[in-house]
Amino acid sequence: MRIGVNLLSVMPSIGGAWNYIDSLVKALLQYDKENQYIIFVTKHSLCIVKDMPCEEIIYCDFDSTSRIKRVLYENARLPFMVRKMKIDYMLWPNDTIGFYNAVPAIVVSHDFLGLTNPKAFSLFKRIYLNRALKNTIKNASFFLPISNATVNELKSISNKIFKNLQVTPNIVDYRFEKIKDTNIIEAFKREKKLPDSFWLYVAHYYPHKNHKRLIIGYADLLKIDPQGTYPLVLRGNNLEESDDIQNLIQEMGISAHIHFLPQLEANELPLLYNAATALIFPSLYEGGGIPIMEAMACECPIVASDIPTTREFATDAAILFDPKSTTSITNAMLSYQKNSNIKNTLTRKGNENIDKLRPDKIVSQIKEVYKRLV
Repeated sequence: MRIGVNLLSVMPSIGGAWNYIDSLVKALLQYDKENQYIIFVTKHSLCIVKDMPCEEIIYCDFDSTSRIKRVLYENARLPFMVRKMKIDYMLWPNDTIGFYNAVPAIVVSHDFLGLTNPKAFSLFKRIYLNRALKNTIKNASFFLPISNATVNELKSISNKIFKNLQVTPNIVDYRFEKIKDTNIIEAFKREKKLPDSFWLYVAHYYPHKNHKRLIIGYADLLKIDPQGTYPLVLRGNNLEESDDIQNLIQEMGISAHIHFLPQLEANELPLLYNAATALIFPSLYEGGGIPIMEAMACECPIVASDIPTTREFATDAAILFDPKSTTSITNAMLSYQKNSNIKNTLTRKGNENIDKLRPDKIVSQIKEVYKRLV
């Protein structure tokens, strides 16, 4: 079959969704040899498929940062191109599909915040998401929600009975693994000026990522266990430039214990997880929770929010806490620091979870989706 993939709305600024889509598309091109892929890209998404084996890459030369221009292109020019190229199905990997579709649409659903929490968006984006998501729910031929939490969210906002869906979690590439050569890890720490031991949080600065409660909880941890508390490394774009973050760190008097890590190359992320003593993940809401999956693959122990996606993907391979309680965050981190035996238990259980998230397993599931559609 000929499968079109719409990457016109995909750009690095979309955060975790970019990582998901990047992994998904590359896995499809690498592991699906039965179907032909025609990829529609802009200058922002071309890097995902550059040098990857695929049937054809269609470069669409317009300003995709303009939502109006992108929506017009997707509903006028794109359907014409899809029909002309005799594409069987279109994969829409970023939550919404076109208002007009020339062929059946398969949509990856990351979340439905545009309907469940519209106040999180600007007025214009709120109006667009309301209409685009409702159109998607009504007209998509098949849904690929990234978690059961996303499925439950979908069912909570629609009376429609969904038989045409398959949970398709984030793909954890095989480069995320335990690195046994400690010299490589030590060299990475020296290059990035990282502490010997450290807590790691990987997240951009959005309200639901809960950085402020983490910083307050970490400050309390330092008071309780000043000698045993590891430094806190924050990896997120422009975090160090946020006045909110900097002012809170200064107020708590913990600036000497906080390290900001600049943006890394994709091949450096496995090194970061391997270098960390543990991942702290206080997010209030996740469609999938990619850092938890990547940390498990690298045998990095996890202390995380007790939210649906953590329970779904980490199961019992994490110490859980209430992300709305700074005391709960503090106590969970303290529990890990005081229990010298817990690391082996968490990493062993994490290893049991990760196999089903590998690219060949996920691609096999998507190929079955194509067959079901036929």
